[in-house]
Amino acid sequence: MRRVGAHIARELDADLELIGEVRSRNGVAGYLRSLLEAAASGLPVIRTREDPDEYDLVVLGSPVWGGTMSSPIRSYIFTHPEQLKRARFFTVMGGRGGENAIREMELACGAQPAQACVLTRRDVAKELYREKCASFVQSLKDELRAARGSSTLTHAA
Repeated sequence: MRRVGAHIARELDADLELIGEVRSRNGVAGYLRSLLEAAASGLPVIRTREDPDEYDLVVLGSPVWGGTMSSPIRSYIFTHPEQLKRARFFTVMGGRGGENAIREMELACGAQPAQACVLTRRDVAKELYREKCASFVQSLKDELRAARGSSTLTHAA
């Protein structure tokens, strides 16, 4: 996630912020907590610094947990519902569920469906994400140019 978010931020000359959490997700307990939060639509306590209201466009990236968006991204969306109507999305999945996670994020933000980027962990491990993100990044550049905006915030959980 971080590599993809950093790549998109570099391509857009955007700020990058990683969503921080109060509790660790390390080890078996962290993995199980992640699955439970995904299944129950949990909202963990998160830490962020940037105000999405200060940006023309916010790009949110989420790993796919149990076929849905990650709970830290869910918390972020529910913390900033009005500021994310023009958000755009990318996901990294193990094998499936990326498109579902994108639709969930769009609905939660009240964002109109737009081009998104769905990647697999294999895409990231084999450095294929740059090529696979190219049309997504270009669509974001075109959208910003059309809106005459220049400030973008990329978030990755």
